[in-house]
Amino acid sequence: MSLGGKLSTWGRVSVVSGLLAMGSGGVALADEGEMSPQEATSPVLDPLAPSSLMAGPSLRETGKVGVMPGASAPPESLTPGEMSWAGQPEKSVEPVAAGFAAAPPPRPPVGTIDPMLLNREMDANLAKVEDCRIEVARARQVPPAQVPAEPLVLRWTIQPTGQTRTRDVLASAMTDQDVVSCARATMSQWRFTPPRGGSMDLEKTVSFRGL
Repeated sequence: MSLGGKLSTWGRVSVVSGLLAMGSGGVALADEGEMSPQEATSPVLDPLAPSSLMAGPSLRETGKVGVMPGASAPPESLTPGEMSWAGQPEKSVEPVAAGFAAAPPPRPPVGTIDPMLLNREMDANLAKVEDCRIEVARARQVPPAQVPAEPLVLRWTIQPTGQTRTRDVLASAMTDQDVVSCARATMSQWRFTPPRGGSMDLEKTVSFRGL
C-alpha cells in the first residue's frame, strides 16, 4: 500500500513526501519539518528525574529555590514578613520596679556577744543608773526618799565599736526629771565588748532601791 510515494518494507519506518508510515500498517500525517524520526522514537525526559536535576542550573546560579510543579505556595510561617510583635508597644517594667521600691529595706545584720559576758557588763552599767536617785538627793542635800523615782525603761544600741547609743528612756509622770536626765547621761558613758557581726539593740527595765 502506498500514498503519494513508495512505502518501505513492512516493519520499517520511513518518511516520504511528508507522510509518516508505521510498520504496523497504520499511517499518520506529519507536518514537514515538525518532527524527525529520531525525535519520534526518542523517549521523553522527566524534568524531575535525578539526571535532569543534576544537569540543570544550581541554586548558586539561579539564586532561588525551585518549586515543584503543582505544589501550593509555601506557608506564611516559612516566608519572611512582618513579625507578629512589630508595631506593638513594649511592656513597661515600671510596675515591677515600683514593687521593688515599695519593699522594705533589708534589716542590718544583728551582732552577738557572749551571753555571760553581756550579762556581767550589763549588770555593772545598770547599777550606775540605779544610783541616779542617790546622786540627785545628794545634789539637793535631801534624803533620797524625797526624790520620787519610778521604774525606768531603758533602750539602747551597742555599736560595733562597743560604744552605746541611747535610743529612749521611758519614765512615768511621777518620776523626777533630774533622775531621768541622770539616767541618760550615765547611759551615754556605757561601754560593752564590741559585738560580732553588727550592732545590738537592747532594752531593760531599771527599778530603784527602796529607801
